[in-house]
Amino acid sequence: MQNDNLTLLYDLMRRDLRERGLDEQTINNRVGEAMQQRLLAGITPDTLSVGDVSNLSQHSLDLIANKMYNKQKLMGVKDTLLQLLRLAGSYLWKVLRFIYKTVLRVLQWAIRLNAEAKLGLVLLIPPFFGIVWYFLNTGIGAYYGDTEHPTMPVTPIYLGLMAIAGAYLVKGNLTSDDESKREEKEYDPKNN
Repeated sequence: MQNDNLTLLYDLMRRDLRERGLDEQTINNRVGEAMQQRLLAGITPDTLSVGDVSNLSQHSLDLIANKMYNKQKLMGVKDTLLQLLRLAGSYLWKVLRFIYKTVLRVLQWAIRLNAEAKLGLVLLIPPFFGIVWYFLNTGIGAYYGDTEHPTMPVTPIYLGLMAIAGAYLVKGNLTSDDESKREEKEYDPKNN
């Protein structure tokens, strides 16, 4: 990239000196002096020296300034994108870790439930997804004007019946087997 900057600079310098009507020997001498001045002063390829500016036209200086500005703007965009990717990656990792821990807790809790509660929860899962699907389908269809793919009219009835059955089975059965046995021991009519 640095050689590209210097190549562009010296090409523009040669072109401008030719436009001024100088011969090739004088052009080569001026470009050589500019190179020598740059080496002796230790000037980086991203900056212009006084000798460079004196040999360039206003149009060439504008071209170089635009190139440097665009390069700086591109580097700023690149840095911003890298920061956003790092931030998104850290948040994505936190979200995935939260989901993993939550699923493990729910599974540990569900393992301790009795059979009726497990069956009730299984029956409640399709209605939940059906409701989400129904609202997404009607909202998206209404937004885009999609009338060719209407929702099935019988689906809400089946999902409603599943929800009623699941809720009936879950009601009063969400305690784990250990807790229900403990409650039965505490309330034993023979001991009272």
